[in-house]
Amino acid sequence: MAADEFPFARSEMSKAFCRRVREAVVLFGDKSPEEACDLIRRFWHYLDDIEEDVFLYREPPYYYAMCILHHPVLGDDRLDWIRDDRLWPPPQGWETV
Repeated sequence: MAADEFPFARSEMSKAFCRRVREAVVLFGDKSPEEACDLIRRFWHYLDDIEEDVFLYREPPYYYAMCILHHPVLGDDRLDWIRDDRLWPPPQGWETV
C-alpha cells in the first residue's frame, strides 16, 4: 500500500490503527485491501487528522470496521449490527484498541 493510503492518519499510532481497521474490513467484510482503504478514506473523509476525533481510541478497530461495513451508504445499511451477538462483542483477538 502507498505511504499516503490514509492521508488523515498523521501519527504512527493513528496509521497503525487505520491499518488494523483495514485488516478487519478485509477479514470480516471479504473486501480487498484496496477496497478497504477506499471505504476507510470515505468513512473519515471529513477529518484532516483522524486524531481530531476525540472518541477514536475508545473503541477497537473492529468496531470501526463494523461501522464501515454496515454503514447506510458505504455498507449494507444494517445499523443494528451491534445488537447481533455474532458481531458484538468483537471476536477474540479484536477486543482491544
